[in-house]
Amino acid sequence: MNKTVLVREVVEASKTNTANCGELLAIVELLALKKSKKFEKVEWYGGSSFHKQKCDIVLDGKLRIEVKTCNRDNVWAKTQKLKDSTFDSGFDRVDPSKFHYVICVSLNNELKKTRFFIFDSKEAQEFENTRWKNAQGMKVVEIKKHKNDELNRIIQNSDGAWDKIK
Repeated sequence: MNKTVLVREVVEASKTNTANCGELLAIVELLALKKSKKFEKVEWYGGSSFHKQKCDIVLDGKLRIEVKTCNRDNVWAKTQKLKDSTFDSGFDRVDPSKFHYVICVSLNNELKKTRFFIFDSKEAQEFENTRWKNAQGMKVVEIKKHKNDELNRIIQNSDGAWDKIK
């Protein structure tokens, strides 16, 4: 039996697994870029902790992309928003040494107003270090207003910046 399944149906089915949902949403966007001949091949390694690429997506066999996802409707994100009204979403355990780009997917339970923040490895390095002992050398990417103007500029220039990926 053959059945045609819409990508949106797969994403909807994966909503309970935030990581896979974000990766699938990013792949949809990357496949749209593929049509503009930016690259030829999109490989997804998400869900497998044993893949040799140590990232979620590989473009043309060379560009490594890490995808991080935050559900703005979860308890932690809502608590952060109460503490800081400029807070949108947060992504932890980001290791800039392992990828060329990190795509931070900010979504809500209905997948409405999903936002994509695309940072290159150098930009991701500008964020604060992770606060957890077991995540040394990793960064915390928080989408909010920071005291650092350069960081605010990086965030602003990363919102929906798919053209960065080359």
